[in-house]
Amino acid sequence: MIVNNIRQNPLQQKLPLQKAGNAPSFTGMKIKDILPYQKTFKWMKDQEWLKGEAGGILITALGTGIVAPIVIGSNPLVKAPKDATTEEKKEVTNKKWYTAIRQPLSAVLAVVFQLGVLKYIDRFLDSKFNIKENSKYVDLHLDQCEINNKSYRESLAKAQFKAQGKTKPSLFQIFTKGYRTTLDARKKYDEDFKALVDGIGEKQLQKVTDKFLKTGQIHIGDRQLDNPTLAKLVNERIDEYVQDAEKLKGKGKTHYSGKAKLIMKNKDALTEILQGVPKDEAAANAYIRRLHAEATDPQIKEVLADIMDRSEDLWGNRASRTLSRIQKITDACNGTYDIDKYIDAIAKRNDELDRIITKLNLEKIKDVNAVDEQAIRQIINRVTRLCQYDESDDLLRPILRKTGTFASNFNELFAKIHKDIAKGYKELVEHEYKAFNQAAKVGIGVFITLPITCTLLNMIYPRFMDTFFPGLSGKKDKPKEEVVAIAKGGN
Repeated sequence: MIVNNIRQNPLQQKLPLQKAGNAPSFTGMKIKDILPYQKTFKWMKDQEWLKGEAGGILITALGTGIVAPIVIGSNPLVKAPKDATTEEKKEVTNKKWYTAIRQPLSAVLAVVFQLGVLKYIDRFLDSKFNIKENSKYVDLHLDQCEINNKSYRESLAKAQFKAQGKTKPSLFQIFTKGYRTTLDARKKYDEDFKALVDGIGEKQLQKVTDKFLKTGQIHIGDRQLDNPTLAKLVNERIDEYVQDAEKLKGKGKTHYSGKAKLIMKNKDALTEILQGVPKDEAAANAYIRRLHAEATDPQIKEVLADIMDRSEDLWGNRASRTLSRIQKITDACNGTYDIDKYIDAIAKRNDELDRIITKLNLEKIKDVNAVDEQAIRQIINRVTRLCQYDESDDLLRPILRKTGTFASNFNELFAKIHKDIAKGYKELVEHEYKAFNQAAKVGIGVFITLPITCTLLNMIYPRFMDTFFPGLSGKKDKPKEEVVAIAKGGN
C-alpha cells in the first residue's frame, strides 16, 4: 500500500491515480453535503427572496386566496340549528361560501396594490435619503448620501449601463441565438451589474474612510457623525478584535500537543507524500483523496482526514500548512522537537495573546457620551499599536500574520481600522434605515393601501358574485326592483 511504499519510493515518482474503492467515503464532507434531498435544499436557498417584503405579501396572499376559502367554506363550527329547515341550512352554507370566495379576490387586490406600490415607495424614500440635498433634513443615522443603500446603487448602475448602451439580453433570443448562448449572456450581464453595484458601494466606503483618516470624523454630507455614536462603533470594533485574538488561542494545550505528537512522529512520511501534492486544485484533491483511500497507517490516515475536513477548495492549502507546521513546531522548540518545549511555546504564545486581549479591553470607551474627538483618535492610535506585531517576533508572527486583524505595517493597519469603523457606520445606517423603511411601508399600507383595497373590494365583490355566483349572492331570489337598484350602485 502507498504509505508503506513511500518510505522506499519517494512520491517524486508520479504514481498513477487510482480510483478509491466502491465504498462511500464521507471524510472531508460537510454534513449538508451528505444529507438527502439536496435539490430541495438548493431550491429553498434560491427562494430566499421570499423573506423580503414582496415574499411576505405573496405568501400572505397565497394563504388568503387558497387556504382561507377552504377553512371558511367548510367551517364545522358555523352551521344551521338542528331544527332548521332545508332552506335555512342552504342559506347558512351559501353564506359561508359567499364569504369564502371573497378571500381570493381580496388576495388578488392586495397583491396588485401592495406589490405595485412597493417600488414607488422605495423610489420616493431613496430620493429623500440618498441624495444630499434632501437627506440633510433627515435624522443623521438615516442619512445615506455618503454610502447609498443597495436599491439606490442599483439605480445608479442601471443609469450607467443605459448610458453605455448595455441591456440585459431578452429571453426571446433563445429562438435566435440558442438556449445556452442566451443564458450565458444573461448570466454575464447579471455578474457585471452586480460587480458595478458592489464597486459603487466600495468606492463610497473608501471615500468615507479617506475623509475619516484625514479629519478624524465620519462626514455625512455637511454634517459629522456624533461622538457618542462614533465611540460605540470603536468599541464594537475592539470587541471584534478581542474575539479574533481569542480564536487564535486555539483549542488549548492538549489539542495542539496531541496534533504536534501525531505530525512530528510521522514527519518524514508526511513530508515525503505531501511534497508531491500538485498545485492544480482538481489534481491536488484527487491526489489527496487517493492518498487517504490507500493509506494503511492509521496515523497517516488521521492526518489526511484532518486535511480533508474542510471544503475541497482548501485541501491543497491545508496540505501545505501541514508541511509548514512541521517546520513551525521545530522552530518553536529551537530546532529539536520536544513535546515539553512545544507545550511551553504554546503557553507563552497564549500568554502574549491574553496580554493583547487585556489591553484591548482596557481601551474600550467607558462613557461614550463624555468622550471627545481627540480622545477617540488617541484610542484608535493605541488600538492600532496593540494590533501591530513585530516581524522579528518568532512567537507571535506565525499566527498573527495574514489574519486580517493584525499586521506589521502601522500605516496599513491604521487605515484598515478606520475602514472597519466606517463599515460599522455603514451597517448602523443600513439597520436604522431598514427599520424606518419597514415602519413607513406598514404605515402606508394601513392608512393608504388598505382603505383603497377595501373600498374597491366592497364595490367589486357584490357585482362579481351576482355575475358568476348568483346562487350564492341571492340574486336569483331578489325582486327585480332590488336587482335594478344594485346595478345602479347599491350594495
